[in-house]
Amino acid sequence: ANVSSPAAPAVALTLDALLNAHAGAQDPKLASLDQAVAERNVLSSQNAQLWKLIEKQRTGYNQILKELERVRGERDGYKSKLTALVGAS
Repeated sequence: ANVSSPAAPAVALTLDALLNAHAGAQDPKLASLDQAVAERNVLSSQNAQLWKLIEKQRTGYNQILKELERVRGERDGYKSKLTALVGAS
């Protein structure tokens, strides 16, 4: 999931900044509110995508840990067999 929208602004969004940005609009308050809601929706969507990615990574990590334990058990079994064979010689 590639998030390809612009980076969040470095400066915090303020009510005054929003109102000034939309001062020339027919209804500056409504235009400001529309922008704030649109930005919130984008951020909410990005947040949801990031959480999905985190869960996917967590699942993959847990699967790798299980596989590692399986391989270690297999290795230890072979070590025991080898030790028994070498000791029997």
